[in-house]
Amino acid sequence: MKINQIFAKYIDDRLLLEEFLACFKLKSLNDSSMFCINDLVNNKAVDKFNNNVCDRLMTYYLPCKAKIYLQQVTEQKLVTILRQIIRLFDYKLATVKKSKNKIKTIYYFIVNKNDEDSNRIHIHTYNAYKLNFD
Repeated sequence: MKINQIFAKYIDDRLLLEEFLACFKLKSLNDSSMFCINDLVNNKAVDKFNNNVCDRLMTYYLPCKAKIYLQQVTEQKLVTILRQIIRLFDYKLATVKKSKNKIKTIYYFIVNKNDEDSNRIHIHTYNAYKLNFD
Protein backbone atom coordinates (compact mmCIF):
# COMPACT_ATOMS: atom_id res chain seq x y z
CA MET A 1 0.00 0.00 0.00
CA LYS A 2 1.42 3.34 -1.06
CA ILE A 3 0.57 6.44 0.98
CA ASN A 4 2.25 9.13 -1.07
CA GLN A 5 5.20 9.49 -3.42
CA ILE A 6 7.73 8.76 -0.68
CA PHE A 7 6.31 6.31 1.84
CA ALA A 8 4.96 2.80 1.33
CA LYS A 9 3.22 2.73 4.73
CA TYR A 10 2.65 4.94 7.75
CA ILE A 11 5.27 5.07 10.48
CA ASP A 12 3.38 3.48 13.34
CA ASP A 13 6.43 2.61 15.45
CA ARG A 14 6.48 5.25 18.21
CA LEU A 15 9.90 4.15 19.44
CA LEU A 16 11.37 4.58 15.96
CA LEU A 17 9.93 8.08 15.75
CA GLU A 18 11.32 9.01 19.17
CA GLU A 19 14.78 7.65 18.28
CA PHE A 20 14.72 9.59 15.03
CA LEU A 21 13.76 12.82 16.81
CA ALA A 22 16.50 12.16 19.37
CA CYS A 23 19.05 12.53 16.55
CA PHE A 24 17.98 16.20 16.50
CA LYS A 25 17.80 16.39 20.32
CA LEU A 26 14.02 16.74 20.11
CA LYS A 27 11.80 15.00 22.64
CA SER A 28 8.59 14.82 20.59
CA LEU A 29 6.83 16.37 17.63
CA ASN A 30 5.51 19.09 19.93
CA ASP A 31 9.03 20.10 20.96
CA SER A 32 9.66 23.58 19.55
CA SER A 33 13.42 23.62 20.17
CA MET A 34 15.49 25.16 17.40
CA PHE A 35 18.47 23.50 15.78
CA CYS A 36 20.83 24.26 12.91
CA ILE A 37 23.14 22.23 10.69
CA ASN A 38 26.10 22.99 13.00
CA ASP A 39 24.16 21.49 15.92
CA LEU A 40 23.68 18.30 13.92
CA VAL A 41 27.40 18.14 13.15
CA ASN A 42 28.35 18.71 16.81
CA ASN A 43 25.83 16.10 18.04
CA LYS A 44 26.96 13.56 15.43
CA ALA A 45 23.35 13.20 14.30
CA VAL A 46 24.25 11.40 11.07
CA ASP A 47 26.13 8.69 12.98
CA LYS A 48 23.22 8.26 15.40
CA PHE A 49 20.81 8.03 12.46
CA ASN A 50 22.91 5.48 10.58
CA ASN A 51 23.46 3.32 13.69
CA ASN A 52 19.99 3.42 15.26
CA VAL A 53 17.29 4.40 12.80
CA CYS A 54 18.24 4.04 9.14
CA ASP A 55 17.71 0.31 8.65
CA ARG A 56 14.32 0.28 10.35
CA LEU A 57 13.20 3.40 8.49
CA MET A 58 13.94 1.75 5.12
CA THR A 59 10.92 -0.52 5.55
CA TYR A 60 8.59 2.49 5.49
CA TYR A 61 10.06 4.20 2.41
CA LEU A 62 9.36 3.15 -1.17
CA PRO A 63 12.46 1.27 -2.39
CA CYS A 64 13.32 3.82 -5.10
CA LYS A 65 13.08 6.69 -2.59
CA ALA A 66 15.04 4.81 0.08
CA LYS A 67 17.97 4.61 -2.35
CA ILE A 68 17.88 8.38 -2.82
CA TYR A 69 17.30 9.60 0.73
CA LEU A 70 18.64 6.90 3.06
CA GLN A 71 22.02 6.20 1.48
CA GLN A 72 25.04 8.45 1.97
CA VAL A 73 23.15 10.56 4.48
CA THR A 74 24.45 14.06 5.20
CA GLU A 75 23.17 16.63 7.67
CA GLN A 76 21.15 18.33 4.92
CA LYS A 77 19.60 15.02 3.84
CA LEU A 78 18.74 14.37 7.48
CA VAL A 79 16.77 17.63 7.59
CA THR A 80 14.99 16.59 4.39
CA ILE A 81 14.09 13.21 5.92
CA LEU A 82 12.74 15.02 8.98
CA ARG A 83 10.57 17.21 6.74
CA GLN A 84 9.18 14.14 5.00
CA ILE A 85 8.42 12.23 8.18
CA ILE A 86 6.75 15.03 10.13
CA ARG A 87 4.55 15.81 7.12
CA LEU A 88 2.85 12.45 7.75
CA PHE A 89 1.74 13.70 11.17
CA ASP A 90 0.51 17.15 9.99
CA TYR A 91 3.60 19.02 11.12
CA LYS A 92 6.04 21.05 9.11
CA LEU A 93 9.57 22.31 9.50
CA ALA A 94 9.76 26.09 9.75
CA THR A 95 12.94 28.12 9.41
CA VAL A 96 14.37 31.28 10.88
CA LYS A 97 17.45 32.97 9.46
CA LYS A 98 19.78 34.60 11.96
CA SER A 99 23.02 36.46 11.35
CA LYS A 100 25.88 36.57 13.79
CA ASN A 101 29.27 38.08 12.98
CA LYS A 102 28.25 38.36 9.31
CA ILE A 103 27.54 34.62 9.14
CA LYS A 104 23.99 33.66 8.25
CA THR A 105 22.63 30.52 9.92
CA ILE A 106 19.32 28.82 9.25
CA TYR A 107 17.56 27.49 12.34
CA TYR A 108 14.85 24.85 12.04
CA PHE A 109 11.92 24.06 14.33
CA ILE A 110 8.78 21.94 14.15
CA VAL A 111 5.38 23.61 13.78
CA ASN A 112 1.93 22.01 13.80
CA LYS A 113 0.22 22.80 10.49
CA ASN A 114 -3.12 23.32 12.24
CA ASP A 115 -1.73 25.78 14.81
CA GLU A 116 0.50 27.68 12.39
CA ASP A 117 -2.11 30.22 11.30
CA SER A 118 -3.13 31.04 14.85
CA ASN A 119 0.48 31.85 15.78
CA ARG A 120 0.94 34.42 13.04
CA ILE A 121 0.27 38.08 13.53
CA HIS A 122 -1.73 39.55 10.68
CA ILE A 123 -1.54 43.27 10.21
CA HIS A 124 -3.94 44.67 7.68
CA THR A 125 -3.87 48.33 6.83
CA TYR A 126 -6.45 49.78 4.56
CA ASN A 127 -6.07 53.30 3.32
CA ALA A 128 -9.03 54.88 1.59
CA TYR A 129 -8.24 57.51 -1.00
CA LYS A 130 -10.65 59.67 -2.89
CA LEU A 131 -9.62 60.96 -6.28
CA ASN A 132 -11.35 64.07 -7.68
CA PHE A 133 -10.91 65.44 -11.18
CA ASP A 134 -11.84 69.10 -11.60
